[in-house]
Amino acid sequence: MSVNGTTHAYIFVASHVETGSQVAYARDIAKRLLDNHVWLFSDRAPHVQRMTTGDRVLVYLAGPGERVFVAKAVLAELVRNASEREKQYLKDLGLTWFTRAVTLKDVHWFDTAVEIAPLVPGLAFIGNKKYYGHYLRQAVAKIPREDYERVVAAAER
Repeated sequence: MSVNGTTHAYIFVASHVETGSQVAYARDIAKRLLDNHVWLFSDRAPHVQRMTTGDRVLVYLAGPGERVFVAKAVLAELVRNASEREKQYLKDLGLTWFTRAVTLKDVHWFDTAVEIAPLVPGLAFIGNKKYYGHYLRQAVAKIPREDYERVVAAAER
């Protein structure tokens, strides 16, 4: 649990990544990780030092043809060094720079992906509503718990 027993909420962002002649698609990255109940990060990913057991996570697919929330999960542990087996999940897609990992529990894929655009006006973590994509450019975004609940509610409609 976080300080004072309060959990926090984050968005894990998966984006299309070109590696030479290969493209790792956001959806493939998310599926590979979530199916294994883990998420991987580079050493430079923001917020990972603050994450703690019980924190809530939304998974967002960025980029052309995506811009949707597809799943939710709960952190089952603190962020740690990724095992060689975990690193292999993304190495198979040509992604070799992920060295940190967190185990996830209660992974739930939304029945229907939730488009972000209709939610933007009500999301507090997005200051400039016109340029909402700027707030999802990094691998992890910290969000208010109310924003997490708003996305989950939209997924359950």
